[in-house]
Amino acid sequence: MIESWWRVLKHQWLFLNTLDSVRAVEKLAAFCIQEHNTRRPHSA
Repeated sequence: MIESWWRVLKHQWLFLNTLDSVRAVEKLAAFCIQEHNTRRPHSA
């Protein structure tokens, strides 16, 4: 399950944005986690 989450994080967020600092990566990862937990549909 974590592999699919990492793939989504990388391909839909990290690869599409400029990451010029560690802080930028932290902010983007925090945003992605928030979106994943609140907006993206989950299925079992």
